[in-house]
Amino acid sequence: MVSPKVLAAPFRTDQPIVLFLLLPVMAVLWWVQPLYPAALGNGASMPLFRALNGLTAHAPWLQGAIAIAVASGLAVLLASTANNAELFDRRNRMPALLLVLLMGTVPGPLFQPALIGAVPLVFSFRLVWAIQGRPIVIGALFRSGMLVGLAALFYFPYAFMVVPVWAAVSVARSFNWREYAMPLAGTLLVFYFCWGVLRLGGWAPMEPVRSMVPAAHPALPGGRKAVLLLLVLVPLALSAVLRFFRSYQKAIMRMRNTRSAFLALCWSVLAIIGLEAWVNGTFPSVLLAMPLSVVLSYPLLNMQRVWLAEVTLLTLLAIGCAAQWTAPTLP
Repeated sequence: MVSPKVLAAPFRTDQPIVLFLLLPVMAVLWWVQPLYPAALGNGASMPLFRALNGLTAHAPWLQGAIAIAVASGLAVLLASTANNAELFDRRNRMPALLLVLLMGTVPGPLFQPALIGAVPLVFSFRLVWAIQGRPIVIGALFRSGMLVGLAALFYFPYAFMVVPVWAAVSVARSFNWREYAMPLAGTLLVFYFCWGVLRLGGWAPMEPVRSMVPAAHPALPGGRKAVLLLLVLVPLALSAVLRFFRSYQKAIMRMRNTRSAFLALCWSVLAIIGLEAWVNGTFPSVLLAMPLSVVLSYPLLNMQRVWLAEVTLLTLLAIGCAAQWTAPTLP
């Protein structure tokens, strides 16, 4: 039997050219994005997102285009970061595809603080996961903290990501208090600089807590789409956890350290998701999609029957199309 090679087979490889296949997938999923109105909650967003929204509020289509461009860049960056950190036994591009498909299952506008801020956040962990074996890392850790602060100026809960940065340092190096101080110093410096610019310019001050309460996040899919999505994701997630820990046990120490740091990041993201769910009843889809796109890659990369992986990915695409195409848009 000849296995179809639509999505799974190309993305199981490390060929950069397969990333062009994301273009038709995103076009099918998000062709209605430019027609979505922005959902900004009470309007008290963080300064960088408030500035970006102010520049584009007159054109919802522009916000949709920016969001699609950011989502595509984030997908490519996440796959590259996971490969560079050796989170997999072999290099591949599967996280890029999974990120797009998972985010596509949640209807509503992509133009949100959490999505825009995720780009500097991934760059931050790209830096900190690369410090193993390097004699001097103070500068890299300070820049990592600054990137966390930059991400938090779009979406305030990202400030908590200093904790998994510390976790990455703890598993990669022996204790040195300066290496723990640098990420925090970088984050605080960004916040202090932003506060000074806002004050000198006479602009509205930061309101970190108010930017979260209440926040308007697109609701998760419900009804038959939710049931079908769970039927696909739950068995895949169970298989993913088993394969992840099997791979962890067989890995050399350097790879174990990075994967331990990744687990710390997952727990931190779950803490933010729990906070958002408690405060607002829902949460930004990108928070769950980023770690899931890495973890769910494990079973898809190792399935002996490629056609089963193809069916799984095409089912996610179909659920995403059903969710996106039936969501309300601008009149």
